[in-house]
Amino acid sequence: MMAYILKSLLKINLAWLVFFNTSYANIVIEDQALDSTKIKYFLNYELDNELKKIIDKGISIQVLETIILKRKNQYFFDHVLFKKTKNIKIEYHPLIKKYYLFEENERFSYTELSDLIRFINKPRYLTLDNFQDSKNKELTITWEIDQKNLPKSLQLSLKKPTWMIIKRLRHNL
Repeated sequence: MMAYILKSLLKINLAWLVFFNTSYANIVIEDQALDSTKIKYFLNYELDNELKKIIDKGISIQVLETIILKRKNQYFFDHVLFKKTKNIKIEYHPLIKKYYLFEENERFSYTELSDLIRFINKPRYLTLDNFQDSKNKELTITWEIDQKNLPKSLQLSLKKPTWMIIKRLRHNL
């Protein structure tokens, strides 16, 4: 019986390693010069059916993209070298039957929600200054739905629904 439990734990551990490493594949270092590093990342996001229903009702969804570059310390807290947060808003207007994506100062319109998701999944680029003082750097890119900007009825959910979790990407530089 003990051997069966250990084998199943080993399978779960291997499955977790495979799942964990797939999230690392979404950040690619394109060009690394002396003064800056160009990074390409993409989301590979698939829209949940519940979130589609919420957007089709005309409720706007705000997504926070947070980029954090940390220097990993061995003994104490990690040191944050760079942090940037960007708001992305998804809206649907039922009268004109168009989806809108607001990203920084730009507005994009789409007739289909699948076209909007395809645009979100396109590769994005980020240029970071090289920090010469650190060798243990970790880049984390997090996409999450901003709960504070949702209607109160959606905020009061006791457990976090699956459509709230989008993606977290990590890469060691």
